[in-house]
Amino acid sequence: MKKQIKIEKVLLILFILTLVSLWLGLGTVLILTKIAKIPVDLFSKYSWGMWLWLPIPILSIILGIKYKQKGINCTKNIIGGFIIGIIGLIFGSYFLLFNFEVDYSEIYNYEQIIGLEIPSEGFLEKQIWDESYLLEHITNYAKFTNAEEIRKFEEELKNSNNWLFQEQISSHLSIFIPLTLACNINDICYYSVYIEGIDDYNIIPNESGKYHIYAMMYSTQYSTLKIEDYILEYKN
Repeated sequence: MKKQIKIEKVLLILFILTLVSLWLGLGTVLILTKIAKIPVDLFSKYSWGMWLWLPIPILSIILGIKYKQKGINCTKNIIGGFIIGIIGLIFGSYFLLFNFEVDYSEIYNYEQIIGLEIPSEGFLEKQIWDESYLLEHITNYAKFTNAEEIRKFEEELKNSNNWLFQEQISSHLSIFIPLTLACNINDICYYSVYIEGIDDYNIIPNESGKYHIYAMMYSTQYSTLKIEDYILEYKN
């Protein structure tokens, strides 16, 4: 009898750990992104961190089945294990299902638009949107990894007249900056908008029409450069 009570206590603890493991998995993913110094936007790159906690729901299922056959009421362990295990498996698979990484050299296609010397080391994610309120919308997300090159890039950026602080962006210019380029709290971000057909940066068109726009944001906190490449039907 005492042995059964101990087993039931262990199964209860295991059930609670099973529920908590989902949050532990999410926390692990966030920690991995923080260690890698990448924004939460790129969390899918480290979603496999969810899998590190899968042994808990799996163990809950195994022991649940084992002791249920011995007459102990532990259905919750089996059901909870299956539900949490499936959720963890699916979310952990995001790095396989939503892998947008491309050859880093593709960032050099934008070097003239950026107007700065691009660091040679990093990785690049590119997403071509099938559905967007913007036309022919492409998102480029570059993460620089070489500390010395990052330092030189940021120094050049700060001295460039083509890049502005968030506070310097006028309300008229802000309509060309998608919400995806919002700056995180406690981050220092620089912005630049280049519109084809206008021989300058951060200038609003004088006439209505369809424009090819490159809206760019650089995050000093994460050493990431995000470029929104799209077509906009602009009305003056």
